[in-house]
Amino acid sequence: MRWDMMNSLRENYTLTGMSKPEILQLLGKPDSAIKSEFRYFLGHTRFGINTGSLTLKFDDADKVVTINVYQG
Repeated sequence: MRWDMMNSLRENYTLTGMSKPEILQLLGKPDSAIKSEFRYFLGHTRFGINTGSLTLKFDDADKVVTINVYQG
């Protein structure tokens, strides 16, 4: 499940400071993208019917500055 893989990803990679091309190479095409944000759908969180998403926000130099995981 993507939800389980997300925890491994955060433990084994330093995503902050990575460029958009590096993120695309590591994670593939995001499910949603705007100029300063990539969002990856993580599927069910194993907490009832909740689903989750991983959001990466980029600065003006296209480097990751914020990583958020949402469930709900």
